[in-house]
Amino acid sequence: MSAYTQRLVGAVTVLLLALGFSLFGGTSAIAESPPAIAVTPVAWQPNGCTFSPDRTADGVNFKPACDQHDKCYHYHWAGDDFNGFATCNNWFENDMLRACNGKSGCRATAYWYSGWVKTYGWPFFLCRACR
Repeated sequence: MSAYTQRLVGAVTVLLLALGFSLFGGTSAIAESPPAIAVTPVAWQPNGCTFSPDRTADGVNFKPACDQHDKCYHYHWAGDDFNGFATCNNWFENDMLRACNGKSGCRATAYWYSGWVKTYGWPFFLCRACR
């Protein structure tokens, strides 16, 4: 795939993500979230929902779930390997679904965000300095 095509695919993905379209569905088998870290080092801070709005179209705030996900990636709470990556993503999906409280439009956005990080998040998980 050419560099132009990769940039184009990335731009379209970000656009669709920002608009909240859902192409992903299903549920996760992991129901619990990791404990929150009380103090985040000054040198690094979570940034909410990177490349996408912190709130859904129906007003549900995903920023706490996104911040927890950033911390899971940064601190490798669930491990340093692909299983740790997958667990962070499953926790993220479940945190968003809990925030949705059954709203179908919100759930669709949660599945979209979750699908995006499962597909494109691996380099960010590996590169702690990238977040």
